Amino acid sequence: GAMGDEDVDPEALALSAEELALESEIRALEMEVSLMDFRRELEAQEQFVSEWEHALRKEVKSSSGKAFAELEEARRSVEALRSKVREVEERRPARVPSPPRVVEEEQQEEPRAEAE
Repeated sequence: GAMGDEDVDPEALALSAEELALESEIRALEMEVSLMDFRRELEAQEQFVSEWEHALRKEVKSSSGKAFAELEEARRSVEALRSKVREVEERRPARVPSPPRVVEEEQQEEPRAEAE
C-alpha cells in the first residue's frame, strides 16, 4: 500500500501498547521496591533518633545545647525522609497492591507531626 493513512499497523499498535503496559508494570514494581527500602530506611532513622533523644534526656544536665541542636537536625532529616516516602506513595500507580500488613501498620502509627 501507499505510505498514506494505511501507515498504522493495528498489530504493531497492540504490541506497543502491551509493551507499554509491561513497562509501567515494571516501573511500578521498581517503585514498590524502592518504597520498601525507603520505609526501612525511615524506620531505622526514626529508631536512631528516638534512642538518641532518650539518651540525651537521661543526661540532660550534662548535655549541651549543641547536642540538642544536632538532634533537632536529625529529626528534621527524618521528617524530610518521611515526606519523601509519602510523596512516592502518592505518586505510585495504585494498581500494584502493597502487602496488607504494611498498610495496617501505617494506619496504627501515623506519627503526628508537631505543629511548628
